[in-house]
Amino acid sequence: MPRYEKIDLHSHYCPDFYREALINNGHKNPDGMPGVPRWSEEAHLEMMNKINYAYDTLNADGVALKANHHGIYMGDKHLDPVFEELNRRHAIVFIHPTTPCLQDGTPAVPVNLFPRSTYEFFFDTCRAVINLFATGTVSRSPNIKFIIPHMGGAFPPLITRFSSVAPLLGLPGIDPQLTPAFCLLEYVTVDRIVYGSDFPWTPLNPVVSLSDEHDKYLPVVFMDEEDREKLNTKNALKLLASAGPALRSARMSSEKKSIVIIGGGIIGSTTAYFLTRHPKYDPSKHSIYLLEATGIASGASGKAGGLLALWAYPQSLVPLSFRLHKELAAEHGGVERWGYRGVGCGRVELSGRKLEAKEADSKTSPSTTSSRENTSDAHVSLQKRSVESHARLKKTTGLPHDLDWIAEECVESYDNMGDPSDTAQVHPYQFTTSMASLASEFGANTILGKVTRIEDEDRPIKRVHYHLSQPEPTSSTSSPQPQVLEATDIIITAGPWSKHIWPSAPISNTRAHSVTIRPSRPTSAYCLFTSLLLPKNFKSSIIINTTKKSRATHVVTPEIYSRPNNEVYACGEGDHLVPLPASTADVVVDPTRCEDLIDYCSSISDELRDGQVLVQQACYLPLLSGAEGGPLVGRTESPGVWIAAGHTCWGIQNGPGTGKLMSEFIFDGDAASADIKDLDPRRWLKH
Repeated sequence: MPRYEKIDLHSHYCPDFYREALINNGHKNPDGMPGVPRWSEEAHLEMMNKINYAYDTLNADGVALKANHHGIYMGDKHLDPVFEELNRRHAIVFIHPTTPCLQDGTPAVPVNLFPRSTYEFFFDTCRAVINLFATGTVSRSPNIKFIIPHMGGAFPPLITRFSSVAPLLGLPGIDPQLTPAFCLLEYVTVDRIVYGSDFPWTPLNPVVSLSDEHDKYLPVVFMDEEDREKLNTKNALKLLASAGPALRSARMSSEKKSIVIIGGGIIGSTTAYFLTRHPKYDPSKHSIYLLEATGIASGASGKAGGLLALWAYPQSLVPLSFRLHKELAAEHGGVERWGYRGVGCGRVELSGRKLEAKEADSKTSPSTTSSRENTSDAHVSLQKRSVESHARLKKTTGLPHDLDWIAEECVESYDNMGDPSDTAQVHPYQFTTSMASLASEFGANTILGKVTRIEDEDRPIKRVHYHLSQPEPTSSTSSPQPQVLEATDIIITAGPWSKHIWPSAPISNTRAHSVTIRPSRPTSAYCLFTSLLLPKNFKSSIIINTTKKSRATHVVTPEIYSRPNNEVYACGEGDHLVPLPASTADVVVDPTRCEDLIDYCSSISDELRDGQVLVQQACYLPLLSGAEGGPLVGRTESPGVWIAAGHTCWGIQNGPGTGKLMSEFIFDGDAASADIKDLDPRRWLKH
């Protein structure tokens, strides 16, 4: 007869002090049992020799609740706050039956010949589970995983009767999940069954005898070996690995960890940095890998504007990240190293000047504008400003006195959005690469490689498969060789490519073009959101719809940011004209869009018109598709796999806060520095 290793999800610890407390308080025969069993660690280890594995590897945790407490069953409205908190913590709840009580709280004991566990526990389990469904507690608590003992007790044979009769009686609050499809074995798959012994209330000899009987008949009922492994160990592994973080945090610091971060943009780089600065990080026990397909900051993180603002979004994340930017700059010389500084910020309405013919000819190639340029895909908002930021606008009569690089004759109005107390900037490429470099100094390893798949099936150790982007010099073949990293934790920070790594992630993208210009003289520290009215026949490549007498058809909205290194950054609207390529190395730059940006700048500023164009570039911004909110920061639906993506154009602003919180998730089990329940990825992930 085969012997199966099992993970026991129904056993009791009854140390002497607990046993004595029961006896001293009048509970010598709880639930009609002949007595309180004696318990010792040795006896428990004899019954289950895998206890160290369960403690050290599985991080077993959860809560146990009695089916009723003096007649008040789970699902009672008085317990709603309890289940709200358990739901918030994604708790595992083990339901343990007990003696049923009358309405006055006295035990209901219809038969005294046997301990109540012999028969009444089965009915009490049924009462508790039906009450949870009937009151809607199950539907209101989608994050709770319930463990129902004794194969569901009397619940399976009664569920069809109850769910059929209840609607006929017009009973209120019937849970929509309460259907006959719950019946055990006929409808419940092997994925939802786990092993339990009830030791020591069931003494050692019966436990061993029942275990032998279990092993003998298991192949008869479950003929597939994979099903038997699920029932004995794999289901428990999966369940325990998803348990609530608060109870796991005490053990996390002592575990060896191999952490793989997929994506070397601002989110991945700051995550690596804060992981190496966490108080529990120990390079002798913890390995951190930053896996990037092309190069650090090769995507939007190296081509963004670098604006930081307390009025950005989401507000659950912004204040923490804005503060961390200031602290990082102070600690690592960010003023010199990545251009950190406070700035003024405003929205300015402008009327552009017509370009001189030779100026337009020299700056503009023959138009290659496609027929799609007039479609909605050609003009997409970058979602920079929230409703809250608009409310902050302060109307003024003109430009600030030190904003002297915008031609005054072009200005119609200026609205203040921020000042150096709540608005700042960094150079995004310099900041991102500095974060990655500082993480490397403390032991993080950067690998240039493209992920092909994640192997995360029901095991504590995951595997990340990838190909090196640059084959090793000793390699005898030009084709990339498959590589594997084993990981206890995988953090997906691949921006718009996150969906390629984790298909359930609702991440979409928008292409955005930008340019940098070295002005003819230094410019003051302002970041401008413009609304630019173009004159008629501004230039041949600009398509202006003149069939309607509407200002909106003549207006473009470039953002223009002065930088401290005698550089000005400008970006335009996004577009969906070109799908997301395989990697940042394959991003296609549309030169006409960059040339348009240069011309917009020239039409409102002599300093920019007479300056030198340094860079023309494009990138893809990560968006949360089909929903409001985000970004996604936290756990996925798979234990040990995390995601931090969908930061829109505020990735540089929110990078430090995201990295800090991810380090807390990994080492402490939960985010402590900010309340980001609204960013929980499981709100959006498709199962």
